[in-house]
Amino acid sequence: MLQNTLFSLKMSLTSSQILSKGNSAKFIELIQRYNKGELVYPGVLIRKLGISQTQAYKVLDMLKEQGILEINYEVYCHECSQFKGPIYETFGKIPEELDCECCGVKLDPLNNSIVIYKMIAD
Repeated sequence: MLQNTLFSLKMSLTSSQILSKGNSAKFIELIQRYNKGELVYPGVLIRKLGISQTQAYKVLDMLKEQGILEINYEVYCHECSQFKGPIYETFGKIPEELDCECCGVKLDPLNNSIVIYKMIAD
């Protein structure tokens, strides 16, 4: 990630106060490891930084607003705790009728999709 992008990100994190100073530094270190096209899961931030789901999504949404990330969707089966199939760039691209390949449960795109992010900045 470019140095000016990192500097802008550091400034945004500092001014937003979503994360503590220590977690902001850890987040910067973590996000630098991602390359263009890689997926960023909110759960990784929650585990690595010890933050809440709300904090994770707020920080990732901030990066989306800065043109660093874009939203994608992944279908998840709550019955067997498995992700199903491909990543979708828009919610509208998720098929209306889905079955879990592992347990056979019928999946509802609205209730069984999670927001994930894709790195779009270099």
